[in-house]
Amino acid sequence: MSFWEAPYRDNSPPEIFIEGGSQAIEAQGPITQVSLDGSQTIDPDGDEILYVWESNQGVIETLPRVLLDLPLGGYKFTLTARDPFDAILQESVIIEVEYLFIRGDSNNDGVLNITDPVVTLNALFINTEIKICKDAADADDKDGLNITDAIYMLSFLFLGGPQPMSPYPDKGLDPTPELDLGCDIHK
Repeated sequence: MSFWEAPYRDNSPPEIFIEGGSQAIEAQGPITQVSLDGSQTIDPDGDEILYVWESNQGVIETLPRVLLDLPLGGYKFTLTARDPFDAILQESVIIEVEYLFIRGDSNNDGVLNITDPVVTLNALFINTEIKICKDAADADDKDGLNITDAIYMLSFLFLGGPQPMSPYPDKGLDPTPELDLGCDIHK
């Protein structure tokens, strides 16, 4: 039977599974080894899968699993899975390599006090080059650093307002990784 005589069959795209999904990873120094693993991706039709891992720098790898040495920061990676019949699916993850921190502790000294909102305001409006733990300074964890974070901390410290979001009160990693924040100071 030729291709033209074969009965028509629907073709479904691969179902992508990236181990761990988007996540923050504890920095092991200035460079940290990170694994991107899409090896559990399946094709519902049983077809062979072709893989392509990409970042904003272009193609990284054409295997389901890749090990990368990443500096501190946030990164977006996209896995494209394609079968031989051109059914394609893409999925992206955010990987944030950062030091442990306590939410609200902008200067990462291990103590939440008046210094932290002052440091945040200083970094926002006076000395934008000052190094602070941006993820910690994002006290409300709304994925951005602005004046409301300092107000949130002042409310918590002096008015009985809501406590900082996780990780608080103990050090930890950001449960909601972002591309532009992170914690790149370590004490």
